[in-house]
Amino acid sequence: MKDSDVWRECASKPCDLGASEDDTGAREVAGGTYKIRLKALGNMKTELRRQVERQPEGPFLIFEDDDQVVSSFTYGDFSLRVNCLANHLAARGIEHGDTVAVMLANCPEFLVAWFAINQTGAVMVPINVLYSSDELAHLLTDAQCTGLHTEPKYLPQFLAIRQKCPSVHVRILARSETPEADFDLLRDIERDGDAEFRPVEVSALDPSQIIYTSGTT
Repeated sequence: MKDSDVWRECASKPCDLGASEDDTGAREVAGGTYKIRLKALGNMKTELRRQVERQPEGPFLIFEDDDQVVSSFTYGDFSLRVNCLANHLAARGIEHGDTVAVMLANCPEFLVAWFAINQTGAVMVPINVLYSSDELAHLLTDAQCTGLHTEPKYLPQFLAIRQKCPSVHVRILARSETPEADFDLLRDIERDGDAEFRPVEVSALDPSQIIYTSGTT
């Protein structure tokens, strides 16, 4: 079977819920009378790395903004940006299992943030850009976010409630050339940061996102 194969096998007796890992790194999750074996499943970090090794100059993303300006990124270019941000987050204390909120419009920086957060083993929490300050405060507190990645147009919502969210100590400002107090500029991180790929152990079963929805979709 291939690395991404998933199969289930019937157990002879009901077994307790739990997980075990064999010496090949495959993981088994048992539940009821069924055992689901997840063998060497990939995740966002490993899949991006695999494509970088296979086709570093291959096209990863072509993006057209509201002004019809088109930008493109190869797998190699995109990976370097992700590495810089991931290493910066790790140096600022973001660890496996932490939650980092992302409040950005549809843009390449959103994808960079998502991949970088997951590359550190942390969990990305996307935020509806239409949230009020009170709604933003509830989400940041409820999700126990330790970081926030945003852009200038959404700063007022956070600045109005920053005192209510002291745990949000890692703050990244994207799509800006102007420094903001207590925020690290993504521009500087990508220009001066550590672009080496520094892997963190992340399982295929680790969460990638925590998504808050209205329940109407």
